Amino acid sequence: VNTSTIKTLLFFTQVLALLPSLGISVPGSLSGASEVSSFSSLAIPGISCVWKGYDELSSFWSGWTLFLAIVTLVCCGNAIRTRFWGRSGTVTAGLIFLVTAFYLPLSSLVLRSLRCEWDSCLGESFFVSMPHLSCETDRAVAVRVMAWVLVFVFVLGVPVCLGWVLWRARRSRGRLEDPEVRARIGQLYLCYTEERWWWEASVTLRRLLIAASASLIPMESGITPFALFLFFLVSMELQRALQPYRSVQENRLEFGTLLFLEVNVVGVFSLGVSERSWARQFVAALLVVLDVSWILVLAGVSVRGVAIRLRAKVDAVELDTPLVAEERREG
Repeated sequence: VNTSTIKTLLFFTQVLALLPSLGISVPGSLSGASEVSSFSSLAIPGISCVWKGYDELSSFWSGWTLFLAIVTLVCCGNAIRTRFWGRSGTVTAGLIFLVTAFYLPLSSLVLRSLRCEWDSCLGESFFVSMPHLSCETDRAVAVRVMAWVLVFVFVLGVPVCLGWVLWRARRSRGRLEDPEVRARIGQLYLCYTEERWWWEASVTLRRLLIAASASLIPMESGITPFALFLFFLVSMELQRALQPYRSVQENRLEFGTLLFLEVNVVGVFSLGVSERSWARQFVAALLVVLDVSWILVLAGVSVRGVAIRLRAKVDAVELDTPLVAEERREG
């Protein structure tokens, strides 16, 4: 199954969920709509019960708990299906999909755990992602150590690893066309043109820059909206000029996603500076309608792609039946 459209859908909802990180007050209707994408951002409050007694750590570890649980289920399911690890490459492919699809929210969780903000009322600083945990306690040291380990292993390690894997496979002549390689890492390059085989690494780098700008830049600085505006503008121009996907539809969906995110950044910024309530309500309602409509478009295309793929598999199985084989021999 082509996972590029599914990743585009997740990317769109994950960036929407990061809008509150811009430091701009968002009306209730828009903030409520952004909560719809909380699942794709791994912001699941219910999982905090796993960390009962560590409430200040729950917001940080609930996302990682869900991610590790999903990874474990995928590994176990594919191991049972293939009877031993890596037989058909489905385990590797499943892990790559999970890591790349949820790289943005997980990186944001890690990077936000490194930032502290000063509370003038209490006279001490607290973690942004864990507002009940002081940055001056012994537990804060442990959080920083774990966060820095994840920064090097996951946040920085994933883009470097993906780039290295693609470069190594590309360096070996004909390696990218090998059936085993296609089964394992094909989702990293098969949807792109031959000249843009490296584009998945740049997409991961894009997610890293978004997570860093939304997590590390102080809210009161007001720089984040302008940084994201310029970032999405440059991304749209690169997408239009390079056309990295093989499919015209996927190129259009990627460009449309970047365009709608640009509209969201401008719209949310206008909500923060507008003083007229009717204007704020109109802009918020317009953004909700646009976002929900685009999510439905991406979801519809994804479901249609999966349905076509399943139908093709069913047809292939039907063609391999003994009756069909016998008819072929008689013909």
